[in-house]
Amino acid sequence: VKVKKFFFFGHHHKQRMNAKSDIRLEPYPYAERSDPVAFSNYLEQRAREVMIAIEIGKVLKERMADCYRREGINHGQNCKEEVQKYADWMAKPNYGALRGTEDQE
Repeated sequence: VKVKKFFFFGHHHKQRMNAKSDIRLEPYPYAERSDPVAFSNYLEQRAREVMIAIEIGKVLKERMADCYRREGINHGQNCKEEVQKYADWMAKPNYGALRGTEDQE
């Protein structure tokens, strides 16, 4: 019986999670209230972007907490990278959510 190896665990998963992407997302277009369908789509997209940013924050916070538990008393030295990533995320406006063209002004 062959056992299939999954790359979701161990160092392979970490390498994949830290890989940089060449994808650059453009701001979604702002829609005036005079077009109710476009405006509704704009609001829904804005809400989705904020929810994604918040979920990213949850993952960063979980990684930081895991590091604290794993490192114990040495967390001050060994968890600097996780803490810095979480602090950078917290400092971003809208927690780093992609903003609409109207929101960027």
